[in-house]
Amino acid sequence: MDWSTIILLALVLASLGILWPRIEKHLRPRFALILYLPTIVFILRWSKFRDAWNMLLMAILIAVALFLIWWFGYGRNLPPPTGSTIIVITEDDEEWPEQ
Repeated sequence: MDWSTIILLALVLASLGILWPRIEKHLRPRFALILYLPTIVFILRWSKFRDAWNMLLMAILIAVALFLIWWFGYGRNLPPPTGSTIIVITEDDEEWPEQ
């Protein structure tokens, strides 16, 4: 087993898992089509080409463990994702918006 490849795959899969709850619900289909689907297809084709299904399984298990550690340690306390919260204040504004 090539542990550097397993760790890299695990980090990629864990980052995809950590990113998913932070995407707004109406944008999730776009992200799935643009980011998740190509990444998963690439990883599956790589595993088939290298016949590295056991390495992929090990990476998935590590990624799930990393995601669960993140979720129970930090992720479940985050508020749901919302739209842009950027406020542009110009000189013409009479009042500062309340934070």
